[in-house]
Amino acid sequence: MASASAISLGDPPPGDPPETGRINANERTLPEWMDHSGMHGQRIVLQLRVAGKGLLPKNPFLIGKSIENICGGKIESAHTEDRGSKYVLRTRSTEQARKLMNMHKLIDGTEVVVDSHPTLNRVRCVLGCRDAIDVPTEVLLKELTPLGVIDVRRITRRIENTRVNTPTLILTFHGTTFPKHIYFGPLRVETREFIPNPMICFNCCSYGHTKDKCPGNTVCQNCSGAHKLEKDACEEPAHCKNCKGSHSPTSRVCPMYMKEEKILKLKIEKGISFSEARKEYNKLNGQQ
Repeated sequence: MASASAISLGDPPPGDPPETGRINANERTLPEWMDHSGMHGQRIVLQLRVAGKGLLPKNPFLIGKSIENICGGKIESAHTEDRGSKYVLRTRSTEQARKLMNMHKLIDGTEVVVDSHPTLNRVRCVLGCRDAIDVPTEVLLKELTPLGVIDVRRITRRIENTRVNTPTLILTFHGTTFPKHIYFGPLRVETREFIPNPMICFNCCSYGHTKDKCPGNTVCQNCSGAHKLEKDACEEPAHCKNCKGSHSPTSRVCPMYMKEEKILKLKIEKGISFSEARKEYNKLNGQQ
């Protein structure tokens, strides 16, 4: 189990404190100098699961009392995932997080593990720095690691048969927030939230997975038919299998594509999982 010190709980990435104008539910809710109780820091997301084999008790009251006994009070929020086999725990207190990560048993004796959530404690931002366009990403990572960066990805574009660097970089931080700007040497570079494009499979043209992990049959990217012609070679009218509209199934004007974009935006802004974001979207739009 990772130690609390190893994941730097509650330590925001170096840089200016978040601006109130930037919407991000994970950001600190009070300035540090006002947060005397230590309960208003950036959100920390943990995962509670059973140790070894077996399942957690199907009793949320037992889980809640176990958490309160360890923390001395309630945490910000919690929900189940993986069909109830795990709990996602959210707190804004580094002290609560440390106590939870030292919890090894529930009040009924069930042995458990609590550690940093494997996916919800990573956040990405995008920025542009033309002056670093020729600096290799491994060098950028080495220079930016002290600022909390754990991965650097550069956006490239194809010119004829060659991949060419662009000034755009996607930086990954451990934690749930990122600074509003980063210094590249003496250069102050503004950041913004990175919201990826919806994941669509270019084999079956469905959402939620990629071609490499596709469980379905190949369909045409123009008419959704069961043939393997390239999109531009298909002579049939464009037809979308996802919304039944008269456009290709991979079109960005498809209502399904735009829906997935909005769900991704909710996921990033609220700092929640994709399944939570989908439920939130459906709730906001009166859907089941």
